[in-house]
Amino acid sequence: MKIVLFLSACLVLSVNTSSQPTQIAWEATTSRVSFTIDNAGLTVNGKFGEVEGQFVTDVAGKVPVLITGVAKVKSIATGIGLRDRHLQGADYFDAKRFPELRMQLLNADEKSARFAIIIRGKTKTIAVPYVFKTTGERAVFSCSFELNRRDFGVGGASLIMSDKVMANIELDLRKKK
Repeated sequence: MKIVLFLSACLVLSVNTSSQPTQIAWEATTSRVSFTIDNAGLTVNGKFGEVEGQFVTDVAGKVPVLITGVAKVKSIATGIGLRDRHLQGADYFDAKRFPELRMQLLNADEKSARFAIIIRGKTKTIAVPYVFKTTGERAVFSCSFELNRRDFGVGGASLIMSDKVMANIELDLRKKK
């Protein structure tokens, strides 16, 4: 009888603990991936219109445990179509050979994260401070970081274009049901 009670208790405990979520999956309601770079003395603003990814936090909803992001190079928009097509070309992002920019979370704490950034087939690891705020079923994730475009072979050597690109990511999220 004691064995039956013990096995029953183990079964109840295993059912109860396995049904408890260990992570929270979020879906983006709005994604904004933008950048700025100085070129010929002017600041050029741009964005990527086609962005997709995954966002998962710990069960407390405080620390990201999975973030993947993909931006389609063909969706780049700077407000000047000729420049957008030039940026999609082989001298810059080379959209035919490398149609996507990728970002993958490596690890995170409550204030900063390490990401692998993949552009033109080249991977660089960067540390990024971020803000993640939740309100019930909704959340906002945002971060800004600087990249050196030449680390990724984007744009070659230029006397008038800065090597430094400022990237900004803002995600409006809601809990997946």
